[in-house]
Amino acid sequence: MSCSFATGCYLALAVGMMAPDYTENSDEFEATNKVQPMTAIAVGAARGALCYELELAWHRDTLHGYNPDGEDGEAGEQNAEGNVNTFALLANLRWRPAGSVAPYAVIGIGPAFQERDGQSSVTKTDLSRKGVYLAGKLGGGVSVQFAGELELDLGLRYFETEDQSQYGGVLDMRYRF
Repeated sequence: MSCSFATGCYLALAVGMMAPDYTENSDEFEATNKVQPMTAIAVGAARGALCYELELAWHRDTLHGYNPDGEDGEAGEQNAEGNVNTFALLANLRWRPAGSVAPYAVIGIGPAFQERDGQSSVTKTDLSRKGVYLAGKLGGGVSVQFAGELELDLGLRYFETEDQSQYGGVLDMRYRF
């Protein structure tokens, strides 16, 4: 793709702090309540108020609980220790109207590689696993444009895979070229 200032191409870097919503739909695993870091890099092109992005993102969670029955059964819940690292490649559609200060909204979908390492602290059961899942994100906030080429976004984001769900605050910096 050939980019020029007239086409509105940009490079973006995002950092944020995300809190877990849940770690697995089956309730077999629970994430800690700790806020965890996330970061992403994206390239995009703007056409009017719509922007098309390709984003590579990293999200992290830490394990707190393990319930081998998937519910409060005979085995009961056990403590667990470990990490969940997710790398997602998302195709995003971003809406931002013209203006030096403007609201924005973003939605994205794509594949995510997830690696969980850890073990039950009671039975020492190995909880490690790797997998590829479908990931999605939804977000919005306020965007401020500085000096023509630099844009700063402050917003909220929700991110989900089959095994992970997080929400939190994100700071994006975009440089148009």
